[in-house]
Amino acid sequence: MNSEGRKILGSYENGGFVDSTINILASCTRVNVRDGHLEAVFIRDENMPNAEDIASALDGFVSKPQELALPSAPVKPIVVRAEPDRPQPLLDSFAGTPERARGMAVTVGRIRAEEDSLRFFLLVHNTIRGGAGGSVLNAELAHREGVL
Repeated sequence: MNSEGRKILGSYENGGFVDSTINILASCTRVNVRDGHLEAVFIRDENMPNAEDIASALDGFVSKPQELALPSAPVKPIVVRAEPDRPQPLLDSFAGTPERARGMAVTVGRIRAEEDSLRFFLLVHNTIRGGAGGSVLNAELAHREGVL
């Protein structure tokens, strides 16, 4: 997870991918829940913004699927929860609107930024947004972009 995070946050330069220098330390533990992956994420960076700015940036994030209003894309790909005990699998696994996009949003909460570190929890539905829904959304995007 840590190396994939650096790859995802990296860039494309001079014909190749360059990993981000952000140090990501993520933990994933299997627990007996029906739906959802809950992750505790810790990121260390010298120039860490405050928790409010991070929450605002996550809350305002949109990407190509939202810009193109793809059928499987949630209106908001990231749902930020302010409650101190959220996200929770039973309450937040099916995040996302409209109804056809339920389970396609990522829920983020318990955001804490201190000095050079950021900690938060994120929850995503393991099958709807994971393998199945992610594949459908990728196919919708490829079709709309003329790749298929």
